[in-house]
Amino acid sequence: MDFYNRINTFLEALYNKLDGAYGDCSDITLTDGVLRLVTDDNKQLIINRHLASEELWMASPVSGGTHYAFNAECADWLNTKTGASFEQQLRADLNTLFPQPQDKQG
Repeated sequence: MDFYNRINTFLEALYNKLDGAYGDCSDITLTDGVLRLVTDDNKQLIINRHLASEELWMASPVSGGTHYAFNAECADWLNTKTGASFEQQLRADLNTLFPQPQDKQG
């Protein structure tokens, strides 16, 4: 799969996942390859594709700016400096932004 299709599929799936989990307590949009999550207290987490470098970029009020490249061997987006997983960093940042579990049942 080429980068453009991979990143767009990934961002769409991530948008759906985040909207399902955090849509009640934040504003989440996906437009032209830019996923933006704005919390009720106006903190912004931005995840976007960078076509020129073929990377996934994240700007977070928790962890700052990070870049990720897709690693086909482990089928994961890995931080270009540290090798850490995007999913792990995103989960840690979301746990800080939303300290209470998002329980839809009540």
